[in-house]
Amino acid sequence: MTTFSWRFVTIAFAGTAAPLLDTIVATWAIKVTREALATPFTYLVANGLKRAEGIEVFDAPRPAEARA
Repeated sequence: MTTFSWRFVTIAFAGTAAPLLDTIVATWAIKVTREALATPFTYLVANGLKRAEGIEVFDAPRPAEARA
């Protein structure tokens, strides 16, 4: 997302009076903060779906014949 942020900000605000570096850093900080706050909710939803469906694809041990 960082690559998209600086590209978008550079294209959107180039030639304006807005300081580009400050805008890029602020956009990055907002995205990182949003994701950090959303992570616990994401885990709650994912774990709830796993329990409801009874499927654990990534954390289940692989059968012995699949490991050979």
